[in-house]
Parts: sequence; C-alpha cells; structure tokens
Amino acid sequence: MLSRDLRLYLLLICLPAAVLTALGVAFLARQSAAAAAREAEIREARAQQVAQAVREQVLEDRDAPPAREVLLDGLEVGAGRRPDGVFAWKPRTGLVRERGLPDTVASNLAARVYLKDWTDGSPAATKKPPLCGELVLPAEPAPYHVFWARTGERSERLFGAVFAGDPVSPGFGTATVWPVAVLLAALLACVLVAGAWLMARAAAKARRDDETKTSFVSNASHELKTPLAGIGLWIDLLREGRLKTDAQRAHAYDVIAGENARMVRLVQNLLDFSRLEAGRGVFHFTEVDVDGLVAEVADVVRGGFAAHGLDLRPGGAGIARVDVDAVKQILVNLLGNAAKYAAAGGPVELATAAEGDGVRVTVSDRGPGLPPEARARVFERFYRADDALDAKTGGLGLGLSISQGLARGMGGDLSVAPRAGGGCVFTLQLKRSGSSKPSPSVL
Repeated sequence: MLSRDLRLYLLLICLPAAVLTALGVAFLARQSAAAAAREAEIREARAQQVAQAVREQVLEDRDAPPAREVLLDGLEVGAGRRPDGVFAWKPRTGLVRERGLPDTVASNLAARVYLKDWTDGSPAATKKPPLCGELVLPAEPAPYHVFWARTGERSERLFGAVFAGDPVSPGFGTATVWPVAVLLAALLACVLVAGAWLMARAAAKARRDDETKTSFVSNASHELKTPLAGIGLWIDLLREGRLKTDAQRAHAYDVIAGENARMVRLVQNLLDFSRLEAGRGVFHFTEVDVDGLVAEVADVVRGGFAAHGLDLRPGGAGIARVDVDAVKQILVNLLGNAAKYAAAGGPVELATAAEGDGVRVTVSDRGPGLPPEARARVFERFYRADDALDAKTGGLGLGLSISQGLARGMGGDLSVAPRAGGGCVFTLQLKRSGSSKPSPSVL
C-alpha cells in the first residue's frame, strides 16, 4: 500500500497531468474540426476547378463535338491524372456519346433526362441549374466521381469526365487528424503518468534511504557505545581497586577482552563494507579442501550452539579456489545469524556438496524463516528484517550484505531460500579448483 504522503504526491502530479491531457485532447479536437472544415473548402474549390476545366475544354470548339471529346480525353487533373471515361449528354435524349465508361456508370448517367438530375435537388438549383458540378456514384471498391459542365446553349448540351476514385482529395484530412490526435493525447497521458510514478518511486526510495541511514547511524553508535561502556566500567573497577581477588580481576580482563573483540568485529565490518562499496576488496586465492575448512569454522563457533546443536554434514565437496579468510567470515556471519535468530527452532545444519564445476555450502535452520519481502531485501545494506528482534540481538544490518559481496568477489554467490518444513537455507556457491578463475586480487 502507498503511504498517505505518497498518494498525495501522486495526486499533485497526476491531477495537473490529467488537466493538461484534457486540454490537449480539446485542442486537438478543435484542430480536427478546423481541418475538416478546410478539407470541405478545399474539396469544393478543387471540384469546381476540375468542372470548370471541363467546361473550358468544351467551349473551345462549339461546332465540333468530336474535337470536344478529344479535348476531354486529354484533360489532366492533379498530378497528371487523366479521366477514366468521357461523355456527352442532351436533355430528353440522354447519352449521345461516351467512351471508357463502365456499364453501371453509363446506365446511371443515361437515366438522367433532365438538367435537374445533375444538381443536388435543391429548389434553387432546379430553377436555375449551375453551369458545372460534381456527382459521386457509389461503386466498389471506390465510388466514381463525375465532373460535368454544360454549354449554356439552347441545346443545353452537357459534357463530363469520369474518374474511378477521387482525383481531388486534399490528402491529410480528418480521417488522419483524429487518430493522430487521440494517439498524441494518449502518449502525453502515458508520459505524464509514468513520469509521476517514477518520481514518486524515487521520492519513496530517497525517503527510505534517509530513514535507513538514520537508523544505521543510530545502531552503529549504540553498537560501538555498548562495548566501550563495558570496557570503561571494568577499567574503573580495576583502577579503584574494588576487585579484591585474582578471580575477580581475571573475570574483568576476560570481559574487557571480549568487549574489545566485539568492537573490533564491528569496526572490521564497517571497513569491509566500505572497501566493497568502493570496489577495493582484496582477495588472496588459494586451493583448499572445503570440507576441512567448513569443519574448522564449525569447531570455532560450536560453543554458540551448545543448547540446540550444530549438525555438520560434509558431502565430499573437494578442492575449491577461494580466499580462506573471506569464506570463514561468510560462514561465521551465517552461523552467527542462525545462533541469534533461529537456533531456538532446533539444530542448525551445516553441509557441503559438489555441484557441477563448483562447490555448495549450505546453512539450514528451523527458525521463524523470512517472508518473501524480507528474502528479497535481506542482502541489502543496513536492512534489518525485524527491528524489534534486532534491537535485542544487536548488529548493523551489514553482515549479510558484506557476505554476499565477498562471495561474488570470489566469483561465487550467496542466496537464501525457504526451507521445507520451516526455516531458511543460505547457500554459498564457490568455484571449484580448475574452473574459470576470478580476478586474483581486486573486486
């Protein structure tokens, strides 16, 4: 769900976008209507121009109808367009001469026996027929256009030119303008809405990053302050001589050493993260038996699993080419997380196996597991799946991010998946010895 601020942000962007889109559609609709009017004017003017051209051709030679026919046959319209047929007509006689007309067109024209049949049927045109005009005769696949002109003589002879299709179309008309207008309006709306959504996501991410950084600074300060406070307390007790026995003083030294080691680990994590972020992680590769290396790490951390157990299952992984310290750090981080969050659910399983040209090391637990959203973000820097639980267990939210960076720096990877029956499975994939080798030193 979007937050209230984010919804308001989207509204403030989408509302002007909708208004602009509506104005754009209205403007384009107006332009389309204007284009339709211009098209009608152009069509009428050009049609009259063609009809007048027919009339002028006819009147050039009043006494030689065959010559008129030849002149009509040579008439050109537009880009060199010639008529598909020509004809001559007399009232009550019909067609007296025609050439090139289809039968349907010829019969249609022959059926017109009065001058009024060549007009639009209006009373004014019937009373005083115009000297020239245009007829459109339906046909397939395109209608025929007939341009005619009469001589004005007593005989009222009429001549015409017939075209299959429209020879005077103005071209870019409303049929083209309106779809283009709709397309442009839709494109404008899509761009504005997409821009608003991207800006909203960027704003949400920036706000989340700010919150994460603030949380990190607070957590880092707390995590570093806690061991320092413990060290300072025991140093004061030793300085003031309040620890009377050797056992008390030995305990104080142990606590100071433990808190110091804890603080060193925190600082080391910060340094490792800084180097990985800057691309300056340095690795020293060597060939090592993975089963032996994993068993060594298990012996070191086994004390943290005394209550619930650590189940080591070597699977004959063989030799891999890795940075030993980096692998140890990854496994210690994974097992440390399992001890803090998941050990209460039962024994943690640490297993190895050969896999194609690589080696697989898995850390499986029976803890509460991670929801899909947390699994997708668990390797992000500073991410903490459960702030309430993390506040009790401590940590900076860098361990898994650093671990994945180290794994990928060695040419492998680190991933997480749900475990059947509950819990999580973290899988570390490493390159086997003799496979394609990663860069020997710098990330």
